[in-house]
Amino acid sequence: MIHARRRCLGRGAAFALAGCQALLPLGPAAQAATLTIGVPPFLSPVAILEAVRPLREHLARQLARPVEVFSARDFRALFDGTRRGEYDVVLLPGHVAAVAIHDWRYVPLASVLETTQLLVMTPAGSPLRAAADLRGRRIGVLDPVSLTAVAGRLWLRSHQLEAGRDVTLVTQPAINSGVVALERGEIDALMMTSFQVAVLKGAPDRTLRRLAEGPALPAPVFLAHARLAASDVARLKQALHAFTPDLQHAPGAFNAPLHEVTPQTLRRIDELLEPTRELLR
Repeated sequence: MIHARRRCLGRGAAFALAGCQALLPLGPAAQAATLTIGVPPFLSPVAILEAVRPLREHLARQLARPVEVFSARDFRALFDGTRRGEYDVVLLPGHVAAVAIHDWRYVPLASVLETTQLLVMTPAGSPLRAAADLRGRRIGVLDPVSLTAVAGRLWLRSHQLEAGRDVTLVTQPAINSGVVALERGEIDALMMTSFQVAVLKGAPDRTLRRLAEGPALPAPVFLAHARLAASDVARLKQALHAFTPDLQHAPGAFNAPLHEVTPQTLRRIDELLEPTRELLR
């Protein structure tokens, strides 16, 4: 059976995901070794399961083996699991992908995009119009070790705003819950990437407005653990590069054309290697 599970889930979320497993077909792949894939917890568990479904089913067909998808309670837990080699394949944000390649025995498979854009979003009716207006405000960010949060703090600093002094950063468990917090007025702005906007279902631009754009950031990268045989890595690359997005599902990290990891991408993520090593210590 092709499975999709999420580690460290609350009871309700785990039940919802388990209910989806019964809908997946049995087949010859059930006899093959399971491929484990780790993905970042930037959406709610049910949203991740739905978003990853097209790619997971494509890989199961292409590789003729079952595929299990795992996430974690937070980004730090995903990175720790990656370091321990818990996943055959993992999708990592660019800054941690650099560490995984150099320090944790992972090899590049495919990239989703060359770059993604840091965005600062507010409700459509917000009076905030410029970075300076954020002073004294509450800004939602993902886990402090996420690329969005790391780049967001640097962007704030470039506008003479220091987190913890001039603005309050409020950690959000997922981007979609951050959008809800923004719409409820629990935060005044939300930092996210253009890639994450694309993953969200619906049309957030109808209710949200871009206050500012930050720098271009390296997009997520799929990596394989070095324990996989070279032939398996080659098949994985071929399968990932052959993926065609399902137009019935939202676009995003799990539902987009996948490309060769270019030297330019590797140079871009290598620029983040030393700061990320420090961050993860």
